[in-house]
Amino acid sequence: MKFSDLCNKLPFFNNAYSLLVCETDGLSLRGVVVSRAGLSLGLLHVAESSLPDLETAVEDVVAQLRASGWKDSRAILLNPAVTQALITLPVDPKVPREESQMHDLVHWEIEPQLLQQSTQWSLGRMLVALGYLTQEQAQAVHDTQQGRGKPPGTTVEVYAYKIFGDIALDLGYITRTQLDESLLRQEWLKGDVEQLSCNWLAQSSAKADDAAGFEWMASAISVPLQMRWVAAFSRQSVKLQSIYPLLGCGVALLPTDTDAVAMEVSNGASTLVGIHQGSVATIQTQFSETSDPLQACLENYHAIPYTANAPVYLGYFGEAASELQTRLSSAVGVDVHLIPDADTCEQLPQMTAGMLGAAMHALGVVAHAPCCDVPTAGPRKPWFKRVEVRATIFAGILLFLILIAETTLFVRQIQIGEVYARVTADEKKLNEAVKEAQAVIDRVNGQKAQLLAQQNERLRLEARLRFFAEELPDRAVFVQALFAALENTVTESVVIDHIEEFSPQATSPESGFNLTAWALSDEAAVRFVKSLKEALLPWKIDVENVNLTEQQGRLKLNGYLVRLRLVKKAQASVLNSLKAGATGKDGSAQ
Repeated sequence: MKFSDLCNKLPFFNNAYSLLVCETDGLSLRGVVVSRAGLSLGLLHVAESSLPDLETAVEDVVAQLRASGWKDSRAILLNPAVTQALITLPVDPKVPREESQMHDLVHWEIEPQLLQQSTQWSLGRMLVALGYLTQEQAQAVHDTQQGRGKPPGTTVEVYAYKIFGDIALDLGYITRTQLDESLLRQEWLKGDVEQLSCNWLAQSSAKADDAAGFEWMASAISVPLQMRWVAAFSRQSVKLQSIYPLLGCGVALLPTDTDAVAMEVSNGASTLVGIHQGSVATIQTQFSETSDPLQACLENYHAIPYTANAPVYLGYFGEAASELQTRLSSAVGVDVHLIPDADTCEQLPQMTAGMLGAAMHALGVVAHAPCCDVPTAGPRKPWFKRVEVRATIFAGILLFLILIAETTLFVRQIQIGEVYARVTADEKKLNEAVKEAQAVIDRVNGQKAQLLAQQNERLRLEARLRFFAEELPDRAVFVQALFAALENTVTESVVIDHIEEFSPQATSPESGFNLTAWALSDEAAVRFVKSLKEALLPWKIDVENVNLTEQQGRLKLNGYLVRLRLVKKAQASVLNSLKAGATGKDGSAQ
Protein backbone atom coordinates (compact mmCIF):
# COMPACT_ATOMS: atom_id res chain seq x y z
CA MET A 1 0.00 0.00 0.00
CA LYS A 2 1.29 3.47 -0.89
CA PHE A 3 1.61 6.20 1.72
CA SER A 4 -0.96 8.35 -0.11
CA ASP A 5 -3.48 5.50 0.00
CA LEU A 6 -2.86 5.13 3.73
CA CYS A 7 -3.41 8.86 4.27
CA ASN A 8 -6.71 8.74 2.41
CA LYS A 9 -7.92 6.11 4.87
CA LEU A 10 -7.01 8.16 7.96
CA PRO A 11 -9.66 10.58 9.31
CA PHE A 12 -7.56 13.76 9.16
CA PHE A 13 -5.92 13.06 5.80
CA ASN A 14 -8.87 11.93 3.77
CA ASN A 15 -9.35 14.57 1.08
CA ALA A 16 -11.20 12.86 -1.76
CA TYR A 17 -14.66 11.36 -1.33
CA SER A 18 -18.28 12.11 -2.12
CA LEU A 19 -21.14 13.28 0.09
CA LEU A 20 -24.89 13.49 -0.45
CA VAL A 21 -26.22 16.92 0.57
CA CYS A 22 -30.01 16.95 0.96
CA GLU A 23 -32.24 19.95 1.57
CA THR A 24 -35.93 20.07 2.38
CA ASP A 25 -38.27 22.98 3.04
CA GLY A 26 -41.17 20.67 3.88
CA LEU A 27 -42.50 20.89 0.34
CA SER A 28 -39.85 18.99 -1.59
CA LEU A 29 -36.55 17.20 -1.13
CA ARG A 30 -33.47 17.93 -3.21
CA GLY A 31 -30.26 15.92 -3.19
CA VAL A 32 -26.89 16.91 -4.60
CA VAL A 33 -23.83 14.66 -4.56
CA VAL A 34 -20.56 16.58 -4.29
CA SER A 35 -17.00 15.32 -4.22
CA ARG A 36 -14.03 16.88 -2.53
CA ALA A 37 -10.63 17.07 -4.18
CA GLY A 38 -8.23 19.02 -2.01
CA LEU A 39 -9.97 22.28 -1.05
CA SER A 40 -12.47 22.33 -3.92
CA LEU A 41 -15.86 20.70 -4.49
CA GLY A 42 -17.25 19.17 -7.64
CA LEU A 43 -20.86 18.40 -8.57
CA LEU A 44 -21.52 14.76 -9.44
CA HIS A 45 -25.26 14.03 -9.38
CA VAL A 46 -28.54 15.89 -8.74
CA ALA A 47 -31.97 14.51 -7.82
CA GLU A 48 -35.27 15.97 -6.59
CA SER A 49 -38.61 14.64 -5.35
CA SER A 50 -41.88 16.36 -4.42
CA LEU A 51 -43.66 13.34 -2.92
CA PRO A 52 -45.80 14.27 0.12
CA ASP A 53 -44.32 11.55 2.33
CA LEU A 54 -40.72 12.64 2.86
CA GLU A 55 -39.64 9.08 3.67
CA THR A 56 -40.81 8.06 0.22
CA ALA A 57 -39.12 11.17 -1.14
CA VAL A 58 -35.82 10.04 0.40
CA GLU A 59 -36.25 6.65 -1.25
CA ASP A 60 -37.00 8.34 -4.58
CA VAL A 61 -33.98 10.68 -4.40
CA VAL A 62 -31.55 7.92 -3.43
CA ALA A 63 -32.91 5.68 -6.20
CA GLN A 64 -32.33 8.44 -8.75
CA LEU A 65 -28.78 8.97 -7.51
CA ARG A 66 -28.02 5.24 -7.50
CA ALA A 67 -29.24 5.05 -11.07
CA SER A 68 -26.86 7.90 -11.91
CA GLY A 69 -23.91 5.95 -10.54
CA TRP A 70 -23.55 7.17 -6.95
CA LYS A 71 -22.18 4.38 -4.75
CA ASP A 72 -21.21 6.12 -1.51
CA SER A 73 -23.30 5.97 1.67
CA ARG A 74 -22.84 9.25 3.59
CA ALA A 75 -25.27 12.14 3.70
CA ILE A 76 -26.17 15.36 5.52
CA LEU A 77 -29.55 17.10 5.63
CA LEU A 78 -30.64 20.74 5.79
CA ASN A 79 -33.95 20.86 7.63
CA PRO A 80 -36.16 23.77 8.76
CA ALA A 81 -36.99 21.78 11.91
CA VAL A 82 -33.50 22.56 13.25
CA THR A 83 -33.34 25.70 15.39
CA GLN A 84 -30.09 27.67 15.49
CA ALA A 85 -29.55 30.38 18.10
CA LEU A 86 -26.93 32.36 20.00
CA ILE A 87 -27.28 31.66 23.71
CA THR A 88 -25.46 32.79 26.85
CA LEU A 89 -24.18 30.13 29.23
CA PRO A 90 -22.23 30.39 32.49
CA VAL A 91 -19.61 28.07 31.04
CA ASP A 92 -16.12 29.17 30.11
CA PRO A 93 -15.10 27.54 26.78
CA LYS A 94 -11.65 27.04 28.25
CA VAL A 95 -13.13 24.97 31.07
CA PRO A 96 -15.97 23.01 29.43
CA ARG A 97 -18.30 20.91 31.50
CA GLU A 98 -19.33 17.32 31.01
CA GLU A 99 -21.37 16.56 27.93
CA SER A 100 -24.53 15.74 29.89
CA GLN A 101 -24.35 19.03 31.82
CA MET A 102 -23.75 21.04 28.66
CA HIS A 103 -26.66 19.30 26.98
CA ASP A 104 -29.00 20.18 29.84
CA LEU A 105 -27.89 23.83 29.80
CA VAL A 106 -28.29 24.16 26.05
CA HIS A 107 -31.63 22.35 26.16
CA TRP A 108 -32.92 24.78 28.77
CA GLU A 109 -31.86 27.84 26.78
CA ILE A 110 -32.87 26.78 23.29
CA GLU A 111 -36.17 25.02 24.04
CA PRO A 112 -38.27 28.24 24.03
CA GLN A 113 -36.83 29.28 20.68
CA LEU A 114 -37.47 25.85 19.17
CA LEU A 115 -41.02 25.94 20.49
CA GLN A 116 -41.54 29.40 18.97
CA GLN A 117 -40.13 28.28 15.64
CA SER A 118 -42.27 25.14 15.53
CA THR A 119 -45.41 27.30 15.77
CA GLN A 120 -44.45 28.84 12.44
CA TRP A 121 -45.17 25.49 10.79
CA SER A 122 -48.86 25.61 11.51
CA LEU A 123 -51.35 23.86 9.27
CA GLY A 124 -52.46 27.18 7.82
CA ARG A 125 -48.94 28.14 6.77
CA MET A 126 -48.45 24.70 5.25
CA LEU A 127 -51.67 24.94 3.21
CA VAL A 128 -50.70 28.43 2.01
CA ALA A 129 -47.18 27.29 1.14
CA LEU A 130 -48.58 24.37 -0.87
CA GLY A 131 -50.95 26.73 -2.70
CA TYR A 132 -54.09 25.04 -1.42
CA LEU A 133 -55.19 28.21 0.47
CA THR A 134 -54.77 31.87 -0.23
CA GLN A 135 -53.69 34.23 2.50
CA GLU A 136 -57.19 35.66 2.67
CA GLN A 137 -58.78 32.22 2.98
CA ALA A 138 -56.36 31.26 5.72
CA GLN A 139 -57.23 34.46 7.62
CA ALA A 140 -60.92 33.73 7.17
CA VAL A 141 -60.53 30.23 8.62
CA HIS A 142 -58.56 31.69 11.50
CA ASP A 143 -61.23 34.31 12.22
CA THR A 144 -63.91 31.62 12.15
CA GLN A 145 -61.91 29.50 14.56
CA GLN A 146 -61.51 32.47 16.94
CA GLY A 147 -65.24 33.13 16.95
CA ARG A 148 -65.16 36.37 14.96
CA GLY A 149 -68.23 35.53 12.90
CA LYS A 150 -68.64 33.63 9.67
CA PRO A 151 -66.96 34.35 6.38
CA PRO A 152 -68.96 36.35 3.81
CA GLY A 153 -71.08 34.22 1.51
CA THR A 154 -71.21 31.17 3.80
CA THR A 155 -73.77 29.73 6.16
CA VAL A 156 -71.24 28.21 8.53
CA GLU A 157 -71.67 29.12 12.17
CA VAL A 158 -68.94 29.92 14.65
CA TYR A 159 -66.41 27.07 15.15
CA ALA A 160 -65.11 27.53 18.66
CA TYR A 161 -63.80 24.03 19.25
CA LYS A 162 -62.86 22.83 15.76
CA ILE A 163 -59.33 22.58 14.45
CA PHE A 164 -58.09 24.62 11.52
CA GLY A 165 -58.17 21.78 8.97
CA ASP A 166 -61.73 20.73 9.71
CA ILE A 167 -62.95 24.33 9.43
CA ALA A 168 -61.19 24.82 6.09
CA LEU A 169 -62.71 21.53 4.95
CA ASP A 170 -66.19 22.55 6.02
CA LEU A 171 -65.82 25.90 4.27
CA GLY A 172 -64.92 24.07 1.05
CA TYR A 173 -61.54 25.72 0.71
CA ILE A 174 -59.64 22.42 0.58
CA THR A 175 -60.25 18.74 -0.05
CA ARG A 176 -59.63 15.82 2.26
CA THR A 177 -56.66 14.74 0.09
CA GLN A 178 -55.08 18.17 0.40
CA LEU A 179 -55.62 18.17 4.15
CA ASP A 180 -54.08 14.72 4.57
CA GLU A 181 -51.08 15.73 2.48
CA SER A 182 -50.54 18.87 4.55
CA LEU A 183 -50.80 16.96 7.82
CA LEU A 184 -48.34 14.37 6.53
CA ARG A 185 -45.82 17.05 5.58
CA GLN A 186 -46.34 18.79 8.92
CA GLU A 187 -45.34 15.59 10.77
CA TRP A 188 -41.84 15.90 9.29
CA LEU A 189 -41.41 19.49 10.54
CA LYS A 190 -42.79 19.41 14.10
CA GLY A 191 -41.70 17.14 16.92
CA ASP A 192 -41.66 16.75 20.67
CA VAL A 193 -39.67 19.66 22.12
CA GLU A 194 -39.31 17.88 25.45
CA GLN A 195 -36.71 15.58 23.89
CA LEU A 196 -34.05 17.52 22.06
CA SER A 197 -30.81 16.57 20.38
CA CYS A 198 -28.42 19.51 20.76
CA ASN A 199 -25.01 20.66 19.68
CA TRP A 200 -23.02 23.72 20.70
CA LEU A 201 -20.05 25.77 19.55
CA ALA A 202 -18.15 28.31 21.66
CA GLN A 203 -17.95 31.79 20.14
CA SER A 204 -15.81 33.76 22.54
CA SER A 205 -13.41 32.87 25.32
CA ALA A 206 -13.52 36.40 26.74
CA LYS A 207 -16.34 37.52 29.00
CA ALA A 208 -17.61 41.09 28.74
CA ASP A 209 -17.83 43.19 31.91
CA ASP A 210 -21.62 43.47 31.75
CA ALA A 211 -22.23 39.95 30.41
CA ALA A 212 -23.85 37.25 32.50
CA GLY A 213 -21.87 34.50 30.83
CA PHE A 214 -20.18 33.36 27.64
CA GLU A 215 -21.79 33.27 24.22
CA TRP A 216 -22.33 29.90 22.58
CA MET A 217 -23.77 29.02 19.20
CA ALA A 218 -26.30 26.19 19.56
CA SER A 219 -28.54 24.04 17.37
CA ALA A 220 -31.32 21.66 18.34
CA ILE A 221 -33.90 19.32 16.81
CA SER A 222 -36.56 17.06 18.25
CA VAL A 223 -35.12 13.61 19.01
CA PRO A 224 -38.08 11.62 17.57
CA LEU A 225 -37.92 13.73 14.42
CA GLN A 226 -34.16 13.22 14.14
CA MET A 227 -34.53 9.46 14.58
CA ARG A 228 -37.25 9.43 11.95
CA TRP A 229 -34.94 11.08 9.41
CA VAL A 230 -32.04 8.78 10.32
CA ALA A 231 -34.28 5.72 9.86
CA ALA A 232 -35.53 7.00 6.49
CA PHE A 233 -31.96 7.28 5.18
CA SER A 234 -30.85 4.07 6.85
CA ARG A 235 -33.51 2.08 5.00
CA GLN A 236 -31.77 3.18 1.79
CA SER A 237 -28.36 2.05 3.13
CA VAL A 238 -27.28 5.66 3.60
CA LYS A 239 -25.85 6.96 6.87
CA LEU A 240 -27.17 10.40 7.84
CA GLN A 241 -24.22 12.03 9.60
CA SER A 242 -25.61 15.44 10.58
CA ILE A 243 -28.70 17.61 10.30
CA TYR A 244 -28.13 21.33 9.62
CA PRO A 245 -30.55 24.24 9.89
CA LEU A 246 -32.15 25.10 6.55
CA LEU A 247 -31.04 28.74 6.80
CA GLY A 248 -27.80 29.98 8.35
CA CYS A 249 -25.18 27.59 6.93
CA GLY A 250 -24.21 30.09 4.23
CA VAL A 251 -22.08 31.86 6.85
CA ALA A 252 -19.44 29.17 6.18
CA LEU A 253 -18.80 30.86 2.82
CA LEU A 254 -17.89 34.20 4.42
CA PRO A 255 -14.41 35.38 5.39
CA THR A 256 -14.11 35.02 9.15
CA ASP A 257 -11.39 37.64 9.64
CA THR A 258 -13.66 40.64 8.88
CA ASP A 259 -17.07 41.79 10.04
CA ALA A 260 -19.90 40.64 7.80
CA VAL A 261 -23.62 39.93 7.76
CA ALA A 262 -24.99 36.77 6.12
CA MET A 263 -28.69 36.59 5.20
CA GLU A 264 -30.52 33.66 3.69
CA VAL A 265 -34.13 33.77 2.51
CA SER A 266 -36.54 30.92 1.68
CA ASN A 267 -40.36 30.73 1.60
CA GLY A 268 -40.96 33.89 3.62
CA ALA A 269 -38.38 33.00 6.27
CA SER A 270 -35.15 34.93 6.70
CA THR A 271 -32.13 34.04 8.86
CA LEU A 272 -29.40 36.55 9.64
CA VAL A 273 -26.00 35.69 11.09
CA GLY A 274 -23.80 38.60 12.08
CA ILE A 275 -20.02 38.20 12.31
CA HIS A 276 -18.44 40.81 14.59
CA GLN A 277 -14.83 40.83 15.80
CA GLY A 278 -14.18 37.31 14.56
CA SER A 279 -17.15 35.57 16.18
CA VAL A 280 -20.90 35.27 15.75
CA ALA A 281 -22.54 38.29 17.37
CA THR A 282 -26.20 37.61 16.53
CA ILE A 283 -28.44 34.96 14.98
CA GLN A 284 -31.94 36.08 13.99
CA THR A 285 -34.77 34.30 12.22
CA GLN A 286 -37.84 36.18 11.00
CA PHE A 287 -41.01 34.76 9.46
CA SER A 288 -42.77 37.28 7.22
CA GLU A 289 -46.48 37.16 6.56
CA THR A 290 -45.84 38.33 3.03
CA SER A 291 -44.10 36.40 0.27
CA ASP A 292 -41.82 39.34 -0.56
CA PRO A 293 -38.23 38.24 0.29
CA LEU A 294 -37.10 41.88 0.49
CA GLN A 295 -39.53 42.56 3.33
CA ALA A 296 -38.23 39.53 5.25
CA CYS A 297 -34.61 40.70 4.77
CA LEU A 298 -35.36 44.26 5.88
CA GLU A 299 -37.18 43.09 9.03
CA ASN A 300 -34.19 40.98 9.94
CA TYR A 301 -31.55 43.59 9.10
CA HIS A 302 -33.14 46.35 11.14
CA ALA A 303 -33.32 44.02 14.16
CA ILE A 304 -29.53 43.71 14.42
CA PRO A 305 -28.66 44.59 18.04
CA TYR A 306 -25.50 46.48 17.15
CA THR A 307 -24.47 49.09 14.59
CA ALA A 308 -23.69 47.15 11.45
CA ASN A 309 -21.82 48.84 8.59
CA ALA A 310 -20.31 45.59 7.33
CA PRO A 311 -21.10 44.23 3.87
CA VAL A 312 -24.10 41.97 3.53
CA TYR A 313 -23.84 38.54 1.90
CA LEU A 314 -27.17 37.40 0.51
CA GLY A 315 -28.10 33.79 -0.11
CA TYR A 316 -31.20 33.44 -2.25
CA PHE A 317 -31.85 30.51 -4.58
CA GLY A 318 -33.93 31.79 -7.47
CA GLU A 319 -33.91 33.70 -10.72
CA ALA A 320 -34.62 37.00 -8.95
CA ALA A 321 -31.43 36.84 -6.86
CA SER A 322 -29.73 39.70 -8.74
CA GLU A 323 -32.85 41.88 -8.51
CA LEU A 324 -33.16 41.20 -4.76
CA GLN A 325 -29.47 42.05 -4.34
CA THR A 326 -29.95 45.45 -5.97
CA ARG A 327 -33.13 46.29 -4.05
CA LEU A 328 -31.62 45.26 -0.69
CA SER A 329 -28.44 47.24 -1.30
CA SER A 330 -30.48 50.36 -2.06
CA ALA A 331 -32.67 49.82 0.99
CA VAL A 332 -29.91 49.31 3.60
CA GLY A 333 -27.21 51.47 2.00
CA VAL A 334 -24.37 48.93 2.19
CA ASP A 335 -22.72 46.62 -0.30
CA VAL A 336 -24.64 43.40 -0.86
CA HIS A 337 -22.86 40.36 -2.33
CA LEU A 338 -24.50 37.16 -3.51
CA ILE A 339 -23.42 33.85 -2.04
CA PRO A 340 -22.31 31.69 -3.61
CA ASP A 341 -20.50 33.94 -6.09
CA ALA A 342 -20.94 33.78 -9.85
CA ASP A 343 -18.02 31.41 -10.45
CA THR A 344 -19.23 28.96 -7.82
CA CYS A 345 -22.78 29.14 -9.17
CA GLU A 346 -21.40 28.19 -12.56
CA GLN A 347 -19.63 25.13 -11.16
CA LEU A 348 -22.36 24.15 -8.68
CA PRO A 349 -25.59 25.52 -10.18
CA GLN A 350 -27.93 23.27 -8.19
CA MET A 351 -26.66 24.19 -4.72
CA THR A 352 -28.04 26.88 -2.45
CA ALA A 353 -25.79 28.91 -0.17
CA GLY A 354 -26.85 26.75 2.78
CA MET A 355 -26.16 23.47 0.95
CA LEU A 356 -22.74 24.67 -0.16
CA GLY A 357 -21.83 25.95 3.31
CA ALA A 358 -22.99 22.75 4.99
CA ALA A 359 -21.07 20.62 2.45
CA MET A 360 -17.87 22.60 2.99
CA HIS A 361 -18.30 22.32 6.76
CA ALA A 362 -19.03 18.58 6.67
CA LEU A 363 -16.14 17.85 4.30
CA GLY A 364 -13.72 20.03 6.26
CA VAL A 365 -12.99 22.40 3.39
CA VAL A 366 -13.26 25.43 5.67
CA ALA A 367 -11.63 25.48 9.09
CA HIS A 368 -13.35 26.94 12.17
CA ALA A 369 -16.52 27.76 10.24
CA PRO A 370 -19.27 29.29 12.46
CA CYS A 371 -21.67 26.55 11.45
CA CYS A 372 -23.41 24.46 14.11
CA ASP A 373 -25.00 21.21 12.98
CA VAL A 374 -26.68 18.46 15.01
CA PRO A 375 -24.67 15.24 14.56
CA THR A 376 -26.82 12.12 14.61
CA ALA A 377 -24.20 10.39 16.78
CA GLY A 378 -24.34 13.11 19.45
CA PRO A 379 -22.40 16.33 20.08
CA ARG A 380 -18.85 16.45 18.85
CA LYS A 381 -16.43 15.91 21.68
CA PRO A 382 -13.28 18.00 22.29
CA TRP A 383 -10.50 17.14 19.91
CA PHE A 384 -8.51 15.26 22.52
CA LYS A 385 -11.55 13.03 23.24
CA ARG A 386 -12.52 12.30 19.65
CA VAL A 387 -12.05 8.80 18.36
CA GLU A 388 -10.50 9.99 15.09
CA VAL A 389 -7.93 12.12 16.95
CA ARG A 390 -7.01 9.25 19.22
CA ALA A 391 -6.86 6.95 16.22
CA THR A 392 -4.51 9.38 14.46
CA ILE A 393 -2.28 9.67 17.53
CA PHE A 394 -2.29 5.91 17.89
CA ALA A 395 -1.41 5.58 14.20
CA GLY A 396 1.46 8.05 14.67
CA ILE A 397 2.77 6.15 17.68
CA LEU A 398 2.40 2.91 15.77
CA LEU A 399 4.32 4.33 12.80
CA PHE A 400 7.04 5.58 15.17
CA LEU A 401 7.31 2.15 16.78
CA ILE A 402 7.42 0.58 13.33
CA LEU A 403 10.26 2.95 12.40
CA ILE A 404 12.20 1.98 15.54
CA ALA A 405 11.52 -1.69 14.83
CA GLU A 406 12.65 -1.30 11.21
CA THR A 407 15.86 0.45 12.33
CA THR A 408 16.55 -2.25 14.88
CA LEU A 409 15.89 -4.93 12.30
CA PHE A 410 18.22 -3.19 9.84
CA VAL A 411 21.06 -3.14 12.38
CA ARG A 412 20.35 -6.73 13.29
CA GLN A 413 20.35 -7.63 9.61
CA ILE A 414 23.85 -6.17 9.21
CA GLN A 415 25.06 -8.14 12.22
CA ILE A 416 23.39 -11.28 10.97
CA GLY A 417 25.05 -10.75 7.58
CA GLU A 418 28.48 -10.68 9.19
CA VAL A 419 27.74 -13.79 11.23
CA TYR A 420 26.33 -15.45 8.12
CA ALA A 421 29.55 -14.77 6.20
CA ARG A 422 31.62 -16.40 8.95
CA VAL A 423 29.25 -19.34 9.22
CA THR A 424 29.33 -19.76 5.44
CA ALA A 425 33.13 -19.91 5.44
CA ASP A 426 33.12 -22.44 8.26
CA GLU A 427 30.44 -24.42 6.47
CA LYS A 428 32.57 -24.53 3.33
CA LYS A 429 35.51 -25.94 5.29
CA LEU A 430 33.25 -28.42 7.02
CA ASN A 431 31.77 -29.52 3.70
CA GLU A 432 35.27 -30.21 2.34
CA ALA A 433 36.12 -32.26 5.43
CA VAL A 434 32.82 -34.10 5.10
CA LYS A 435 33.60 -34.88 1.46
CA GLU A 436 36.99 -36.34 2.43
CA ALA A 437 35.42 -38.39 5.22
CA GLN A 438 32.68 -39.53 2.87
CA ALA A 439 35.30 -40.70 0.37
CA VAL A 440 36.95 -42.79 3.09
CA ILE A 441 33.53 -44.12 4.14
CA ASP A 442 32.76 -45.04 0.54
CA ARG A 443 36.05 -46.96 0.24
CA VAL A 444 35.34 -48.78 3.51
CA ASN A 445 31.79 -49.57 2.36
CA GLY A 446 33.20 -50.92 -0.88
CA GLN A 447 35.56 -53.21 0.98
CA LYS A 448 32.71 -54.30 3.27
CA ALA A 449 30.60 -55.06 0.22
CA GLN A 450 33.42 -57.15 -1.23
CA LEU A 451 33.81 -59.01 2.05
CA LEU A 452 30.04 -59.57 2.25
CA ALA A 453 30.01 -60.90 -1.32
CA GLN A 454 32.88 -63.23 -0.51
CA GLN A 455 31.10 -64.36 2.65
CA ASN A 456 27.89 -65.02 0.73
CA GLU A 457 29.84 -67.00 -1.86
CA ARG A 458 31.48 -69.01 0.93
CA LEU A 459 28.09 -69.74 2.51
CA ARG A 460 26.69 -70.76 -0.86
CA LEU A 461 29.59 -73.14 -1.41
CA GLU A 462 29.21 -74.53 2.11
CA ALA A 463 25.50 -75.08 1.50
CA ARG A 464 26.26 -76.93 -1.73
CA LEU A 465 28.91 -79.03 0.00
CA ARG A 466 26.50 -79.78 2.83
CA PHE A 467 23.79 -80.74 0.35
CA PHE A 468 26.02 -83.09 -1.60
CA ALA A 469 27.89 -84.45 1.44
CA GLU A 470 25.04 -84.85 3.95
CA GLU A 471 21.52 -84.02 2.78
CA LEU A 472 21.59 -85.81 -0.56
CA PRO A 473 22.94 -89.16 0.78
CA ASP A 474 20.63 -88.87 3.78
CA ARG A 475 17.62 -88.28 1.50
CA ALA A 476 18.60 -91.16 -0.77
CA VAL A 477 18.88 -93.58 2.13
CA PHE A 478 15.57 -92.20 3.53
CA VAL A 479 13.76 -92.78 0.22
CA GLN A 480 15.23 -96.26 -0.06
CA ALA A 481 14.08 -97.06 3.47
CA LEU A 482 10.61 -95.69 2.68
CA PHE A 483 10.21 -97.82 -0.38
CA ALA A 484 11.56 -100.83 1.49
CA ALA A 485 8.96 -100.28 4.20
CA LEU A 486 6.21 -99.95 1.64
CA GLU A 487 7.36 -103.10 -0.06
CA ASN A 488 7.09 -104.99 3.22
CA THR A 489 3.73 -103.50 4.29
CA VAL A 490 1.72 -103.36 1.09
CA THR A 491 -0.41 -106.51 0.67
CA GLU A 492 -2.72 -107.69 -2.05
CA SER A 493 -5.60 -105.73 -0.47
CA VAL A 494 -3.78 -102.39 -0.58
CA VAL A 495 -2.84 -100.24 -3.56
CA ILE A 496 -0.57 -97.15 -3.37
CA ASP A 497 -2.11 -94.35 -5.46
CA HIS A 498 0.09 -91.33 -4.82
CA ILE A 499 3.25 -90.26 -2.94
CA GLU A 500 4.16 -86.57 -2.76
CA GLU A 501 7.20 -85.10 -0.99
CA PHE A 502 7.02 -81.79 0.91
CA SER A 503 9.99 -79.69 2.02
CA PRO A 504 10.48 -77.55 5.18
CA GLN A 505 8.74 -74.14 5.03
CA ALA A 506 8.96 -70.90 7.03
CA THR A 507 5.80 -71.84 8.93
CA SER A 508 6.86 -75.52 9.46
CA PRO A 509 10.43 -76.88 9.58
CA GLU A 510 9.20 -80.47 9.02
CA SER A 511 9.74 -82.53 5.85
CA GLY A 512 8.34 -85.83 4.60
CA PHE A 513 5.72 -87.33 2.28
CA ASN A 514 1.96 -87.17 1.72
CA LEU A 515 0.76 -90.69 0.88
CA THR A 516 -2.56 -91.76 -0.66
CA ALA A 517 -3.56 -95.48 -0.83
CA TRP A 518 -6.70 -97.59 -1.34
CA ALA A 519 -7.70 -100.73 0.51
CA LEU A 520 -10.42 -103.29 -0.13
CA SER A 521 -11.59 -103.23 3.47
CA ASP A 522 -11.21 -101.23 6.55
CA GLU A 523 -9.32 -104.10 8.26
CA ALA A 524 -6.79 -104.11 5.43
CA ALA A 525 -6.45 -100.31 5.68
CA VAL A 526 -5.90 -100.44 9.46
CA ARG A 527 -3.34 -103.29 9.13
CA PHE A 528 -1.53 -101.26 6.44
CA VAL A 529 -1.30 -98.15 8.58
CA LYS A 530 -0.19 -100.10 11.63
CA SER A 531 2.43 -102.06 9.68
CA LEU A 532 3.73 -98.86 8.10
CA LYS A 533 4.12 -97.18 11.50
CA GLU A 534 6.08 -100.16 12.82
CA ALA A 535 8.26 -100.33 9.72
CA LEU A 536 9.14 -96.59 9.82
CA LEU A 537 9.66 -96.37 13.55
CA PRO A 538 13.41 -97.23 13.39
CA TRP A 539 13.94 -94.26 11.05
CA LYS A 540 12.14 -91.84 13.40
CA ILE A 541 9.38 -91.13 10.94
CA ASP A 542 5.91 -90.53 12.34
CA VAL A 543 2.67 -91.38 10.61
CA GLU A 544 0.21 -88.49 11.16
CA ASN A 545 -3.13 -87.20 9.96
CA VAL A 546 -4.49 -90.66 9.09
CA ASN A 547 -7.84 -90.38 7.33
CA LEU A 548 -9.99 -93.34 6.15
CA THR A 549 -12.81 -92.58 3.74
CA GLU A 550 -15.16 -95.08 2.13
CA GLN A 551 -14.78 -94.66 -1.60
CA GLN A 552 -14.78 -96.69 -4.81
CA GLY A 553 -11.40 -97.52 -6.13
CA ARG A 554 -10.08 -99.02 -9.30
CA LEU A 555 -12.36 -101.17 -11.38
CA LYS A 556 -15.19 -99.50 -9.44
CA LEU A 557 -14.66 -101.74 -6.46
CA ASN A 558 -15.90 -100.63 -3.07
CA GLY A 559 -13.16 -99.94 -0.57
CA TYR A 560 -11.51 -97.31 1.62
CA LEU A 561 -9.33 -94.37 0.65
CA VAL A 562 -6.36 -93.93 3.00
CA ARG A 563 -4.65 -90.53 3.40
CA LEU A 564 -1.73 -90.03 5.77
CA ARG A 565 1.33 -87.90 6.32
CA LEU A 566 4.86 -89.21 6.89
CA VAL A 567 6.81 -86.67 8.91
CA LYS A 568 10.51 -86.85 9.60
CA LYS A 569 10.99 -85.57 13.17
CA ALA A 570 14.59 -86.34 14.00
CA GLN A 571 17.33 -83.96 12.85
CA ALA A 572 20.20 -86.48 13.31
CA SER A 573 21.77 -88.10 10.36
CA VAL A 574 19.51 -90.66 8.75
CA LEU A 575 22.51 -92.57 7.58
CA ASN A 576 23.26 -93.68 11.11
CA SER A 577 19.66 -94.85 11.56
CA LEU A 578 19.67 -96.68 8.29
CA LYS A 579 22.98 -98.31 9.07
CA ALA A 580 21.67 -99.35 12.45
CA GLY A 581 18.59 -100.78 10.80
CA ALA A 582 20.51 -102.42 7.94
CA THR A 583 22.82 -104.32 10.33
CA GLY A 584 21.60 -106.54 13.12
CA LYS A 585 22.60 -106.49 16.71
CA ASP A 586 25.38 -108.87 15.91
CA GLY A 587 26.63 -106.71 13.09
CA SER A 588 25.42 -108.94 10.24
CA ALA A 589 23.57 -107.51 7.27
CA GLN A 590 19.81 -107.93 7.11
